[in-house]
Amino acid sequence: MSGSKITAALLALMFGSMAGVWAQTFDRPDIDTNTALSVNMGLSSPWGSDWTNGDHFWTGGIWGESPHWTNISLNHSHFPRLTNYNYTVAETDHLSGPEMIPDSLGQTSAGWPDIDTNFAFSVNTGFSQGWAFDGTNGYDFQTGNISKFSTITWEQTDRNSFPFYDLQYCNHLGAGAFYKGRLYVAMEDWHGCGNVTNQSIGVFEAGNLSRISVTVVSNYQNEISAVTVDPDLGEHGMLIATSFCDGRHLFEYALPLLNHVKTLTLSENIPQIQGIGYHDKLIYVDADSGTNGLIYGINPVTGEARNLTSITVPGAKEFEGLDVSQGEFRIAEAATGRLYFYFFKFGD
Repeated sequence: MSGSKITAALLALMFGSMAGVWAQTFDRPDIDTNTALSVNMGLSSPWGSDWTNGDHFWTGGIWGESPHWTNISLNHSHFPRLTNYNYTVAETDHLSGPEMIPDSLGQTSAGWPDIDTNFAFSVNTGFSQGWAFDGTNGYDFQTGNISKFSTITWEQTDRNSFPFYDLQYCNHLGAGAFYKGRLYVAMEDWHGCGNVTNQSIGVFEAGNLSRISVTVVSNYQNEISAVTVDPDLGEHGMLIATSFCDGRHLFEYALPLLNHVKTLTLSENIPQIQGIGYHDKLIYVDADSGTNGLIYGINPVTGEARNLTSITVPGAKEFEGLDVSQGEFRIAEAATGRLYFYFFKFGD
């Protein structure tokens, strides 16, 4: 091939390539500005996908998301000093799933009850962060273990002494709740307000007390002291959590995925909340004030809070978890090591 032909061929190839680039540059698509789908992920910078799984890059961690938007892997220790959860159980951590709006319209209470402040009876349980009942068994949440008791003999029938097995930097259980065969428990690494990490919701099998999953909620609340389930909110019920260090809010997580749905602002500040329970479309919390337990009722839709009563027992120094079920109102007290039973009094 002659030199002139080679030059012509090279020029054609070069200009053809440039034309392709120009065409690619100036052939700009339209973008449909109507949102097709949104997923609640928290702060992300940025997001990647391989068309099957997604990778969520945020300031403090990397999450792998399945096609169902449930977290399937977690690395939030790519910085040397960040904590890390590693465990192998039936389910895995997830930060959030699809946004679920609670079906709260029409949830109304039968009324604000009175509470008989004369306790009906008490049971010696030792120090307890909180209790839950399934109608037959009682579940005792202590700082580092979960026990199961017969409510007929009050003898222990089972115990999980290692609820933090394979979890790093988690040292404290708060009050929990029983719901549909599972125990939902507040978990965290507690060293005082302002020094709390790994705020989480642990899910345990009520039958044998084995841990099923852990959901990290530290993006949403600065501490987690207690949880309950409101079965009348959302499609499958709503887990509602408290903070000992934030008395102005409740935190709502939709079952079954426990994705954060709402932070509810209360009508008044309730300091040092240690327990929470549900009854007849109202939420009840107890605030520890030393010798007294201050009991509040809260509308979980509007956030209206009312101080219902104050309870005390001889020798009391710290009121802990609260349980409301089977028509009874129960509260644990640390100094006496007993679980106290009260009854509601409803007006007309």
